[in-house]
Amino acid sequence: MKGLSAIVIGATGGIGSAMLRQFDKDSTINTIFAIGRSRPGHGGSDKIQWISSDFSEASVKDVSKHLARLHKELNLHPKFIVIATGVLHDETNGIFPEKRLADLKLETSEYVFQVNCHIPMIWLQQLTQLFSRTERTAVAVLSARVGSISDNELGGWYAYRGSKSALNMMLKCFAIEVKRRFRDVSVIVFHPGTTDTRLSKPFQANVPESKLFSPDFVAERLDISLGQTNPESNIRFEDYAQARIDW
Repeated sequence: MKGLSAIVIGATGGIGSAMLRQFDKDSTINTIFAIGRSRPGHGGSDKIQWISSDFSEASVKDVSKHLARLHKELNLHPKFIVIATGVLHDETNGIFPEKRLADLKLETSEYVFQVNCHIPMIWLQQLTQLFSRTERTAVAVLSARVGSISDNELGGWYAYRGSKSALNMMLKCFAIEVKRRFRDVSVIVFHPGTTDTRLSKPFQANVPESKLFSPDFVAERLDISLGQTNPESNIRFEDYAQARIDW
């Protein structure tokens, strides 16, 4: 019998860190692979193995090969894969959501698309080698409701909205392709709501207290989604309450 693993990409972020704590409580998971730019200074569970990545394409490929070797050596199969990375603003690099089309800049837009869409898809491209034809794997990628085209009533946030819409489309393509080979792989496109993390800090002022969620709350909700199956489709775009979101 193979043991089970969980892989968390973006493990040093608010939601990523919370997912480590959530998976650590899961007695069915033998090993948790935490991937981040650097390992936190504090200690952690013996179940957690930290792997550093700068999230470049070369690094993604190297880390994925390393994960494949570890899964083979330790006789593991990935039960859960969570990609909890993303960028909305970066004041150091002059990145902030655009209020008007006039604010759009090619360089910053390309960076937002790379972080929010392209790199998550390169992770999935490489981690597909861990999938099995006979064992279930649930994949969750953090997206956002603002990436829904039909739900957009306010406009603005061009690069962020566009990058999440592009991510959603690529994930839909991935789900269709992967189903042909691995029928027990499911994909969750997850909207966490406004979570009390660095990403949302500048935008929390007008958020009701009841709608500002802790990372641990979001991790608990995402864990529920990961454990659910849907016989009708191998991909779902849903929020923290498991409510479906229109694409």
